[in-house]
Amino acid sequence: MIFSKTLTARLAAWVLLAALPSLLVGGWLFTALLRDLIDTRGRGAQTIARLAMESLDRVLYERDRDTGAFSGLPVVRALDQERIAEVADRLVTGYAPYYVLAFAVDRTGRIIATNRVDAGGGSISTERLIGRSVAGEPWFERALKAAGTVVIDDVHDDPLVEAILPGGQRVLSFSAAIRGKDGRVNGVWSTRVSLAALESMLAKVGGTGEATGLPLLVKSAGGDAVLRTGPWPGSTAEARSPVAVVRSTGLAEWRGIGWQVEVYQPAGSVGWPTILAGLGLWVALLVAGGGVGLGVIVHRRLVRPVLALKALAEGRA
Repeated sequence: MIFSKTLTARLAAWVLLAALPSLLVGGWLFTALLRDLIDTRGRGAQTIARLAMESLDRVLYERDRDTGAFSGLPVVRALDQERIAEVADRLVTGYAPYYVLAFAVDRTGRIIATNRVDAGGGSISTERLIGRSVAGEPWFERALKAAGTVVIDDVHDDPLVEAILPGGQRVLSFSAAIRGKDGRVNGVWSTRVSLAALESMLAKVGGTGEATGLPLLVKSAGGDAVLRTGPWPGSTAEARSPVAVVRSTGLAEWRGIGWQVEVYQPAGSVGWPTILAGLGLWVALLVAGGGVGLGVIVHRRLVRPVLALKALAEGRA
């Protein structure tokens, strides 16, 4: 009995030892493949985040340039109310769907002209804004003093937009000083850019629609959530760590407004920690099962015949 147990253990050990190089090579190949899968998935998320941030920077840069250019148009500099309204209409429809409101304010803070149509060309009741005073508003006072520079206010609820649109819209403000022919500041040209339009644009980047794609979260320079797209898994989304983060670097000489894009795992997807734990358990079970199976095979196919021959030889002796 002692001999059979010793023989079984020795044979099993030698077989396992012979199989060890194959197990090591298989483990190395498995680890390399897993690492490559992780790197590929991470690079894909990083690419989506970079494309999203570049798209946002491009759109905001263009709105910055628009504001500076329109504030310098001759009809705007002359504070020609009727022609300014025409210019504002062309801006809102020509650059649809981004602009919600475009208007001119005189030096005292009184609104003198606004767009009269929305991005789709339909009429909009902006006449109630004419004559309204914005004197003392931070964006207005800053624009008066920031000659030659466009003043940007990050995402906010705007009282002027709320006055013309039921329920309002969250917007960004772009404002620039208006200079007369004598070079003196005599007013401010200001626009409101729709956050909803930016969200729609962002949803098209990398197929990040509501039903498919990767969830994207955009944060302001202060770390506040500005907008999101993609299949978000409800209130627990922000408790998960992003798989990719890209911060704005601006565009050309424009420094940007400090936003960043974060990419998360899709709703209902299994994260890498769970995948690795599952694969580790699978490998452990495979090795254990293989060891048990190998032992049974060695015992039945090799040890039993040897023991039978030994018993036969002892019986004849």
